[in-house]
Amino acid sequence: MKKILFFGMICAMGLSFAACEPQLIDGPDAYATVDEATLAEAITYTQYADKELTQPDPAGNFVKYNSAVGVVQVFSMTGASPLVTGAGGTFKLPVKRGHVGNISMKFRLPNADGTFTTATKEFTCTPPSELTREQILLSGDYGQKVWMFEQTFEPWGNAGYVEGEGAMFDVINGWDSWWWGIDHEEYTFESQIPDIVEGGVAMGDEHKSAYMVFDEDGLVQTFAPDGTLVRKGGYKLENYDPERSSGWELAKFTTSEPAILFPWDVDGAGAVKEFDVMYLTPQNMTLAYVPAGAGDWDTITYWRFVSGTPDMYTLEGKWTYGVELNSRYSFVYGGAPKEGEGFDYNELTGDLPGFSWGYAPSRLAEKSELYAERGQVFGDAAEGAYMEFKEDWVTTYSPAGEKVREATWSIQMNDPTVNGRRGDNGIELGTLTTTGPGLLFPWTYQTPGVPVTEYKILYYDSNNIVLYKEGPEDPEFDNMTMWVFSRVKE
Repeated sequence: MKKILFFGMICAMGLSFAACEPQLIDGPDAYATVDEATLAEAITYTQYADKELTQPDPAGNFVKYNSAVGVVQVFSMTGASPLVTGAGGTFKLPVKRGHVGNISMKFRLPNADGTFTTATKEFTCTPPSELTREQILLSGDYGQKVWMFEQTFEPWGNAGYVEGEGAMFDVINGWDSWWWGIDHEEYTFESQIPDIVEGGVAMGDEHKSAYMVFDEDGLVQTFAPDGTLVRKGGYKLENYDPERSSGWELAKFTTSEPAILFPWDVDGAGAVKEFDVMYLTPQNMTLAYVPAGAGDWDTITYWRFVSGTPDMYTLEGKWTYGVELNSRYSFVYGGAPKEGEGFDYNELTGDLPGFSWGYAPSRLAEKSELYAERGQVFGDAAEGAYMEFKEDWVTTYSPAGEKVREATWSIQMNDPTVNGRRGDNGIELGTLTTTGPGLLFPWTYQTPGVPVTEYKILYYDSNNIVLYKEGPEDPEFDNMTMWVFSRVKE
């Protein structure tokens, strides 16, 4: 940029000011592109051992940074979405258990000419210690795990307490001791607020799309569907006994404050902080509150939750085309606008809002001629086809069990505490990537013949997953291809 400098003050005494002409000299360009070295030097930071940023630690995993060149985006080396955006902010180093050595992070600066400058900085880190099996079930293998209300069967209600007869609390085949529960229709959480909730005031978690996040550091946070924090507290999972030798609970679960979803006793005795863990798998968790002094067949309160975070543990197993989340139209594959009125990314039950058109499984063979590679009809373009996720591989099969395709897979999850379950960019929960076409019907209608290997995760609970792929034309408002899958119940 050119700058005009006036030299009137240095004109020789006695000369007229009119004789001093302005001159143009070269100066720095305010819109010049910042290079990698300058960006790296402009990023300063302090590391801390705790998320509250009270304990400075040169090997701490919590980072507070500042950018002297303006707003930057911070990425992990493999992440597609930024962990944080701003001229300053905080983030947690994505260090997994078993990590060896330092960890690098990317800082990306948007330049005025539309380009980006990216600099990499290396951090000394502290790998988390190995978790117990039960802790991984509760908080997942990524350090944070979402739990939601059971979506189809009564998630909260009362049951009979039968001391020493744990089989009476069979959450797989139904409970002999189950009495009553919320059905989301006639009996809703909202209907219980006047008699159950302290003060009779709704708090934001009385909705079936509310959720809670457990982290491996012992913190549980409960959120309303839009991501508003409702309550939080510390938690402990103790005395885990997978053999259930006591005949009743698997473990004891306690919170420092009432912190879980709808933490109220069914008889109106107030908030609950002490629970028996009745059932705990990667996909499901059931808690129970037994009042002090309860005897056989006295009333207890139960909570049923399902996982809302897909990972290697929760995705393992067989999946097929699913209509449960979109029962009105039975669409399992189709399109929707990326943004638009009525598209609620959190509540995808009964009818997919925004799912503007699509096809049932019986029509996929017909559409293969338009969308699939070379117009071929593959064996998975049929009702009853399925895919099986294992720790490293995903394999797709025809309804008859013949292998159609296979690939390795991985997941990169966004922070579930940012902007609700939608993820840190306002839409997806994370990204599911395959090394080649591996999932059921991996074709988009926007680019026929080109197989999809990277999907955004729009929705997940333990029995359903919705994936999407953006179209190539308009990243701000473009149709997406969507896939709806459900777990095969075996």
